[in-house]
Amino acid sequence: MEQHGCLDHQHTQGEGIAAMDFRPLVNAVFFFALYPFKLVFGTIKGILNTILLFVARLLRLDKLVSKMSGWLIRRSDHFVARSRNPLLRGDLLAYAEQEYPRDTYPTAWEDIPDDVRHELVWDGRLLNGRRVAELAKAKITDEVVGNALMRSGVHALALTFLLTSIPLYITAMDSGRGLAGIFGGHTPFPSWAWDNGAILPVAAWGLLTVIERIANVFNIAIVSGLGLIAFTLFWLFAFAHAMTNAWDTASASYRVATRDSEVFWKSNILGRKNQYLAYKREVENACHRLKDQPIIPVGEATGLIRGRGDMEAPDRGTIVCYDGESIRQHTLILGGTGSGKTRLVIKPLFKRIMEAKWGEGHKIGAYSARAWPLRSFRGQVATAWMSSTSILLPRAV
Repeated sequence: MEQHGCLDHQHTQGEGIAAMDFRPLVNAVFFFALYPFKLVFGTIKGILNTILLFVARLLRLDKLVSKMSGWLIRRSDHFVARSRNPLLRGDLLAYAEQEYPRDTYPTAWEDIPDDVRHELVWDGRLLNGRRVAELAKAKITDEVVGNALMRSGVHALALTFLLTSIPLYITAMDSGRGLAGIFGGHTPFPSWAWDNGAILPVAAWGLLTVIERIANVFNIAIVSGLGLIAFTLFWLFAFAHAMTNAWDTASASYRVATRDSEVFWKSNILGRKNQYLAYKREVENACHRLKDQPIIPVGEATGLIRGRGDMEAPDRGTIVCYDGESIRQHTLILGGTGSGKTRLVIKPLFKRIMEAKWGEGHKIGAYSARAWPLRSFRGQVATAWMSSTSILLPRAV
């Protein structure tokens, strides 16, 4: 028994050690180990960007790249016009039809009044289940893309100019004659043959000089071709990096994970479905069936129910109203004797109902009655008192 207890104790300790999470420690070690390299990389990147901007401004490359960027944008518009992706070809209506079909999400296609409109986010996500970061796509405008394309092109062209000028500089310095050495020959003129009348060495020198200069032209062409290819690749990667930064900046606040988006969205599938069905009926009434009915304000919401966690309840200060159909149904007003049910609720509400615009050809009438307190109920004093009531009788004239 004693040995068995020791084994159980050791097993429990082993489970505790295995359950320990060493990830924070590992992350801290990696952070302190790589942080100096990150600083060095950031410093080198900053210096290189400064050099590239200086070269670009010195050579006025921004104007050239601006024209090239405009041409690329125009050509890309023609190219993506045949794309199957409606967002790429700029067809926002088709993209909306794809993301929010009219049969499934009819409320997305209605001009809903402000007091009825539900916010775009349902349980931490968009109505169709997309992440909230999708809203950041509206910030990626043509101006943002054009600026990213031009800045990345300036950097790429300046970097290409620096890289392709290095071989030419080395060639010029190696010959000792500057730029003339790039296009000149390297074989010295045979003056001894010229002085002695030997024609063959002089002719060979002339042929060799022509070959060398043709080779130099080919070398320059190869360097220029490689520079053009490098410029294209540099521009592509720089543009991708610039667009990534633009997207990260635009969507940073939208990409924060919340409890609703990660947990409640999955656990409230049935409840959200019923809530949306109710919301569709409300939108249908507000936009179509009860569109011409008057709105009867009751008062301002206190926000107490919403503060207790019911996100469907109105915010504090929201005007709570009756519509022209709901006012014809029963209304229960609770309150103690002398608390002001008649003075604060019934009379003001009655006045608003009578003064509401019910449409041409319609008038509103009322039959008002007062019920006195009940004194007995099966021989006992009643505990309930009936307040003043009004019965509405809408009629057409």
